[in-house]
Amino acid sequence: MKMKDSVKHIAICSDEQYMPYCSVLIKSICENNTDDNLEFHVVTGGVSSEAHERIQTVVSYYGKKLSLYTVNLSDFKDCPVRRAEHITVASYFRLQLPEILPADVKKVLYLDCDIVVDGSISPLFDFDLTGKAVGAVYNQTGGDIRHYNRLNLDFRSGYFNAGVLMINLDYWRKNNVSKRVIDFISENPDICKYHDQDGLNYVLRNEKVLLPLKYNVQALFYLDVPIIPKVFFDELEEAKKSPVIIHYTGSDKPWQKWSNQPNKERYMFYAMLNPLVAEAVIRPSLLQYAKHHIKKIAKGIINRHVSVLW
Repeated sequence: MKMKDSVKHIAICSDEQYMPYCSVLIKSICENNTDDNLEFHVVTGGVSSEAHERIQTVVSYYGKKLSLYTVNLSDFKDCPVRRAEHITVASYFRLQLPEILPADVKKVLYLDCDIVVDGSISPLFDFDLTGKAVGAVYNQTGGDIRHYNRLNLDFRSGYFNAGVLMINLDYWRKNNVSKRVIDFISENPDICKYHDQDGLNYVLRNEKVLLPLKYNVQALFYLDVPIIPKVFFDELEEAKKSPVIIHYTGSDKPWQKWSNQPNKERYMFYAMLNPLVAEAVIRPSLLQYAKHHIKKIAKGIINRHVSVLW
């Protein structure tokens, strides 16, 4: 089957721990975009040769191209990271994409590792980003006024999720976007609750294009009353029925035994297609499992005491 000529560049940032999930993501993209000429750019802080070879095996199976980059972790030593297992310094690697990727790469689709792609990504590369830094999807809590108060943003500007970004690399390079974001985070660590996502939202408040919700369907979209403006509700219903990109946001991940993530079955479908399934799917340690249930029990006890007090 002949592939389309123009290369579609996809960037993924990971650490050793998330490399198995990175492979599931790549598998899902390739399964749904077989005719496309894809090049994957995987950015890490250093991973084992075994992890690299396994990713290469997945990419080569589909006849796609892989480039692996290693960043200097010391460059991110001052970047604040909340104490959460699902958030690591790797989330900052995307800010270096304009410098890391070859100069002839003008546009790249960035994806977090806790994602599967369930449809064609081709339309994303057709969005006009002239004069804009990114295309991004409204965040699952984008209707929460606290984001805007914390960052001193106009509510009308919208707060986007940084897990799926269609990046105009030319614009980033010419307008020094990476440095502006890093400077904002460094100067305002107390208000950047969501790290570089907050920095990106503030710096690019007037330099973004909001993309259709189906290109980043997040976990909290499935709440009975979603935390986004009502103007998006009709589009949201359609996006939930036919998501193109499914983003498993939050600490609850679909590869965990206890996960209650919406669309978990789609993740399992792609994971089961993957020869690395033993590493990528539902194999938390006994310690992780115990920690999770201890937290649930403690929360239940606290809630019962609070209900008695009230």
